[in-house]
Amino acid sequence: MAAVASSRVMLRSCLLALLALAALAPPALATDASVTFKCCAYTPNSVRVLPGEKLTIAPETGSGLAFDNHPLHYADGVGNTLTGTTPAERTFPQAGIYQWYCGIHGSFDGTNVHGMSGRIAVTTNQLPVPSFTASATNVASGTEVTFDASGSSDPDPAQFVNYTWDLDGDGANDPGQTSVNPSAVFTNSGTTPRNVSVRLTVTDTNDDAVGPESATKSMLITVQPSGGGGTTTPPPGDTVPAPDTTAPVVKITLARKLTVARTLKVPFTTNESTSVAATLKVARKTAKARRDFGVAGRHTLTIKLSKALRRLLRHRRTATLTLSATDDAGNGTTLKRTLKLKAR
Repeated sequence: MAAVASSRVMLRSCLLALLALAALAPPALATDASVTFKCCAYTPNSVRVLPGEKLTIAPETGSGLAFDNHPLHYADGVGNTLTGTTPAERTFPQAGIYQWYCGIHGSFDGTNVHGMSGRIAVTTNQLPVPSFTASATNVASGTEVTFDASGSSDPDPAQFVNYTWDLDGDGANDPGQTSVNPSAVFTNSGTTPRNVSVRLTVTDTNDDAVGPESATKSMLITVQPSGGGGTTTPPPGDTVPAPDTTAPVVKITLARKLTVARTLKVPFTTNESTSVAATLKVARKTAKARRDFGVAGRHTLTIKLSKALRRLLRHRRTATLTLSATDDAGNGTTLKRTLKLKAR
């Protein structure tokens, strides 16, 4: 009987210990993407999360708006009965593209949303990174310019990129232009310099429910009028735009001591369009991410942390974050920050 009583005491102690551990368990992951709205737009209207992460949509603080006058509708029928100002939260367990729209200021045609609307890509895929150079960017009329996109890449293992080009600057991809090294002859029959926006689109081979994804990069080619002489003889008055030699201004707005889960989200600001690469180094382990940001402003780059790296971070460790930003003219800025990280 004494042995039985002792066993019961031991069992009771174990249960109390388990309850104590449960009380100390880390809280659920914070919102992984957030969108606000006011009349009549969602900001941002396109976001990305990993499967299992969450999107929160809420009226802008102080706007006086609510879901009553901006009813939230998902194209797949979720979230159509919201009222008031309580944020709408939805977790996305499966990869795919999900669309939402305002029931008053937006619409859904059965395939795509329109008007006041937005989309979320739920995927582990990382966007490809477009990059290209030109044999010249300021040319005389009739000059052939060759482009080289071999610097483009995809951060996902076992994926590669395909190329499409808009070489004539009309905003549409040119049929048949899928080479990594295309060329085009640029002409100008006018009397003033002509700027042509050449655009490269790289598309990856992602095969999850989101499917192949694309990213673009553009470059201006300045074509002098006939007799203008291109780079060797600028026209009178020096109307050729001065080359951009100023590095982008980048500021990291990330706390130096953090607790992380499967990802590290790096918030930062830029003063112009940039291509940004981030590298996180912990001991001998590294994690990387790259993405193009087509406008200036506030951005977030998400670095996925491997299981091996998270094991290193079970106890708080010093990590080095390197952020490199390159603008459309090829000017670069590199920032480093020392962090104290611990994994949940």
